[in-house]
Amino acid sequence: MTDHELQEARAQIARLQRRVDRERSARQESEEIAERSLRRLYMRQRALDVLTRSASVSNAATDDRAAFYEVMTMIVEEYEWHVGHLLVPARDDPSTLVSSGYWVGKQGDPFYEAVRAATVGARFAHGTGVPGRVAAYAPRWEIQPTDLVPSRKSMLSKGTVFAFGVMVEDVLVGVLEFLSPFPKPQDPDLLELAIPMGEQLGRVMERATARAAEAHHRQELEQTVTERTNDLLKARDRAEALSRARSALFNAVTHELSTPVHAAQAAMDSPDPRTSLPHDPN
Repeated sequence: MTDHELQEARAQIARLQRRVDRERSARQESEEIAERSLRRLYMRQRALDVLTRSASVSNAATDDRAAFYEVMTMIVEEYEWHVGHLLVPARDDPSTLVSSGYWVGKQGDPFYEAVRAATVGARFAHGTGVPGRVAAYAPRWEIQPTDLVPSRKSMLSKGTVFAFGVMVEDVLVGVLEFLSPFPKPQDPDLLELAIPMGEQLGRVMERATARAAEAHHRQELEQTVTERTNDLLKARDRAEALSRARSALFNAVTHELSTPVHAAQAAMDSPDPRTSLPHDPN
């Protein structure tokens, strides 16, 4: 083989190698695209499943506490959070959020126990801390969050918090927060779930409030009926007692009046012999 033919062969081999490399690169890129698409599809489907399950729980709920526990447990387990927690407006200041006492996590987990202990008694003003920023703005996903209350700041300085509001007719009635001691990349599907899920849970709280108001109204009505029934019974007893007293008085007066009348009648019916005229035999 001449030098020219050898160079041609080498050039052809190089072209074939580049073609193979391009095809390998294209195939690898296609596989990566397919893998990302499948993963995206899986994550999207997982999000839709969670939303569907939470809707089912919310629609069937007769106990708001059980509904919140079930939805929080679902998100904690499905998305591998360490803690789930519900905050509600404080009674003395509705613009401030406080713990509701509803928690989800593994008992004995140091992070869960520490967050719970640090949050009990904590207050989140409007715009302060992740819950306060949810109240002021929108759902939040914060890695290494700042501006937390001092008792929680150190334990979350390297972690992640995801939180969203529970709404009833555009009024914030609660904030659900999920916490991890580790950085977690933002999940757009979970963030997208936040608003519809918050509305679903808001309807649970709305129904619970309506049931509580109905129960309170029923209790007040029953108390009113009981009080009025007692008043009527007392009035009946007083009327019967008054009737008996009148009857007794009437009988006594009748007896007192009838005694001298009877005596006079008896006297008239039995004349005094001293005043009687002598009998005329003729």
